[in-house]
Amino acid sequence: MKTNNRFLLAAILALALVFTFGCSSPGGTNWGNSPSSESSGGNETSYNHCITATGLCLDGPFTVSSCNGQVSNSCPNASSPSAGGSSSSVTGGSSSSAGGGTPAFSLDGVWKNTNNFQVTISGNSGVISYLNSSEMTGLSLDAVNKGYFAVGTQYWRNLTSTGNLTWSGQLLGINYNTSSPNVATGTTWRERTFIMSADGQTLTVTDGTNTVNTWTRVSTYSLDGVWKNSDNFQVTVSGNSGVISYLNSSEMTGLSLDAVNKGYFAVGTQYWRNLTSTGNLTWSGQLLGINYNTSSPNVATGTTWRERTFIMSADGQTLTVTDGTNTVNTWTRKQ
Repeated sequence: MKTNNRFLLAAILALALVFTFGCSSPGGTNWGNSPSSESSGGNETSYNHCITATGLCLDGPFTVSSCNGQVSNSCPNASSPSAGGSSSSVTGGSSSSAGGGTPAFSLDGVWKNTNNFQVTISGNSGVISYLNSSEMTGLSLDAVNKGYFAVGTQYWRNLTSTGNLTWSGQLLGINYNTSSPNVATGTTWRERTFIMSADGQTLTVTDGTNTVNTWTRVSTYSLDGVWKNSDNFQVTVSGNSGVISYLNSSEMTGLSLDAVNKGYFAVGTQYWRNLTSTGNLTWSGQLLGINYNTSSPNVATGTTWRERTFIMSADGQTLTVTDGTNTVNTWTRKQ
């Protein structure tokens, strides 16, 4: 009998806790709307944080019958944009456990958000490479006007691969008071998770639960354009082919000069072909190489198409051509 009384008492206490701390009846407190006191820059969305505690219904208001002891991780009413964009749950993209091998794509390159706020990543750091106050609003605009953000400001740091298409790192967020959500009061480094889409073109930044903002690769960094090497030998790329557009024998030496003198190379000669993107800032293709005998390394004997890998720098200004192991030559984009 004493045992039954103890169970009865425990049941009564549990029910009291549910009524007191868990679910509210219709019209009661919404447990999903605890105000946020901070936001981040670059059109990052401010969202309301969820209260999390085992045994509470978090997406209220709920009726008592809805409280089944399950903990929810969603906050359907917790969106409160203050710097443009919208808050949502994280969907799509790809991820794997930490240490999951070499990522299919790197973060290197230029990324832009919906305000055309652009960040250039090289290695483990990203700096602001473009912003225009006329394309910005709200909190982000105020931060720019106050000098918290400018071209050259480090915006992402300590970017570290945590698996296929996922990275950890910090983002330079904007501080503000909830009473003035569009007035920037400073900046703070904040932990973020970076999730890339399977095609390497979209980057979702999250706080681990909510989407903070979404970025897309700047597509202007194709191979198209004019490239020159240290001899001012110039190649113009269009699509999957590159033709020689400038050469001057007075600027050349050795094997290259002999190849030009013998007519193997001239303006209009196709020099690169079958250029095909193989990932972020990398291409495969063939280069028209010069044949020679090792006994006479500066005497051209003909040409042969050779397999090459083309690797572009994060800022799109340098192109390194390799045979897969060694650098063959380096080119810079002609301005």
